[in-house]
Amino acid sequence: MHRYARKHFGRELSPTERIEAQTAARTMVIFFSVALVSVTLVGTMLLFHPNRPGPWILVAGLVYNLYFPLFFCSYYQQGRELDSLNY
Repeated sequence: MHRYARKHFGRELSPTERIEAQTAARTMVIFFSVALVSVTLVGTMLLFHPNRPGPWILVAGLVYNLYFPLFFCSYYQQGRELDSLNY
């Protein structure tokens, strides 16, 4: 989205906006990756054990608990990058 705006409107991003855009992109990658891992686990479980969904369903659901530490790391990195701009 930011590349499109820069290309069509000729506007460069400030360093702060660039860091925020990178964080937004990382956030979308995290959303996609965690969901993909969970769906892959369920698909694998159904492929190899169609009559025993038990623990794999639980594990696939628990994968969503990865959101908090991944978002924490992402926004922590954003904070460090923004702090480095201020000094």
